[in-house]
Amino acid sequence: MTVGRKLLFSLPLALIVSACTTGRYVGSVGRDGTYANRGYGFALRVQHRDLHRRWALLDPSKLPTVPTPGLPIPSRDALDRDGDGMLSVGESTLHFDPTVRLLSKTSTGARADIRVEILSGPAKGASLEQLLERALRLWTRTPSITQLAAQHGAETDPVSGRMAKVTTATTANWRHHLAVIDQGTVIVEERIGRRQLVTVHVYSPEPAPTDLEQDFRMMLEALILSRRAAPESVMERW
Repeated sequence: MTVGRKLLFSLPLALIVSACTTGRYVGSVGRDGTYANRGYGFALRVQHRDLHRRWALLDPSKLPTVPTPGLPIPSRDALDRDGDGMLSVGESTLHFDPTVRLLSKTSTGARADIRVEILSGPAKGASLEQLLERALRLWTRTPSITQLAAQHGAETDPVSGRMAKVTTATTANWRHHLAVIDQGTVIVEERIGRRQLVTVHVYSPEPAPTDLEQDFRMMLEALILSRRAAPESVMERW
């Protein structure tokens, strides 16, 4: 499987999100159905092809800010926004884990999670293969990558200078489609450059629907990644 050339990069994301008023790292769904996150510099075109008919995106701007079963977990802990490995009080901001969650309209129990991670410490210099293996261990809850080795395959595809790895894994009762995308150096607040990793994880209880992989590819096509986060507003600077 290949990520494909339809994964978009370098769009002037600030034009998409100029009307957003939600938390910088929360994001929201606009009038055209596009989810945009100003802090991380990415968007998801929910109206792309049949995505909006097959999946429902949980708008983070409308989610409760207290932990609720089945919903992304809110946090006001510090984000390492400059990627220097040091956390400070000034870096505290509301964000969710996963950054975005979608629920299938056609298959009971199927979900899609999109996470954006600011890489720091050892992870900052890790290869994409190492980051893929880490994601597999974490999100399939399998302690050893060798337990999945016979059940998945990954390949590299350069997309506009970015690198992405995709894989399919099967655990005891779940089917996973996973992509890790190196967003590269993203220019953020105060013109700081940091490395970001975007993970797209589509998963379903077995027996998984036959079109789950098709939906996974459609989400990758709908994903927009920018080289720059949106400029800070006057309120955000304060």
